[in-house]
Order: sequence, then C-alpha cells, then structure tokens
Amino acid sequence: MTATETYATLAQVRNDLNIDADTDDRAAAVEPALNAAHDAVDRHCHRTFGKLDTAEAREFVVPYASELLTVPDMAEAPTQVVMRVEFSHPWDDEGLTWTTRPTPPGQPYAALIRIGGPWPAALFPTVAVTAKWGWPSVPASVTQATRLLAVRYISRFKKPLLADGPDGQLLRVDPDVRWLLRPFVRAWDA
Repeated sequence: MTATETYATLAQVRNDLNIDADTDDRAAAVEPALNAAHDAVDRHCHRTFGKLDTAEAREFVVPYASELLTVPDMAEAPTQVVMRVEFSHPWDDEGLTWTTRPTPPGQPYAALIRIGGPWPAALFPTVAVTAKWGWPSVPASVTQATRLLAVRYISRFKKPLLADGPDGQLLRVDPDVRWLLRPFVRAWDA
C-alpha cells in the first residue's frame, strides 16, 4: 500500500458533505480530514487495512507443541516458509509442509497449519514467512467508518460543540464508527 492511499476517496467525502471541489472553500480541508480519519481507524483497530505492494519476510516464534502458527493479516498465501531451530543454525525449509487456515472471503489469512504434526520444538525456534501482508481489500465497514470520521472532523469547524472534552478534544469514538469497526479491532498488538 502506498502512503497516499486512504480507505475512502476524496470524492466520496466531498460528496458526503456536498462540497464542490472548485468553488467551496471547505474543499481544502477534506484531504487532511480524510488522512486523519484513516489514521484514527488504524489506531482504533490496532492494524492497517491496506496491502503491501511487495512480499516481505516476517519472523514468528514457533508455539510449543502446536500445529498452528498465528500470522496476523497475511493478504496472500506465503511464497516461502522457512524455519530456524536455533539462532546459530541456518534457515531451512526441509521437511516443512504447511497450509493456510481458511478464512472468509475478503479477509486476510491469520494462521499457518503445519501438516504432519506440531512445529518442531527447539530452544528458540523461529519461522520466517514471506508474503504480502495486509488485507486483500479494504472492508466496506472500514471505508464507511473512515468517511464518517472525515465528515465529523470537517463538521467540527462549524460546530465546535460536537467536541467531548476540554479544548475541543474528541474523547469518545463515534458510536457508529465503533460499531462499524468492532469486528476488526485486535485485542492484542502484533
């Protein structure tokens, strides 16, 4: 995902606010509000919903006596999985047979399952997974939440009483945004 992509488009937010890009003086405020809304969604969910343009390797500690290896937000099936049983040993894929855990359409892979028994136990076993990380596509709820937040941020210029805290700080998440993002909030940070 490139740095300029957001979960909603400028045209969507301008349309939501009935802003004409050529004549409305609020048009310049849309892009910063949209970027802030995008960042707020990421912070609220403890994850991003874009997809990396190229595959990269990420390392994970092998769970003891388990066939399941949690790999959060893997957009596509891995291109390579290698294991190192100790820090001093080289990476090796010999004897590693694995599959991805099935996920609902449009959601990322969340785990690898080792075929033929648990991942090998060792002092510091590590698995390196090379894949494109992120989400295959941005969920519609995430797009809608981003649009709602962007509209809210722009509307605050005209209606400062929408602020919850001192000095106009937003202390609470909009209830609609919370509801839209609830399924995507990570309980832990990976």
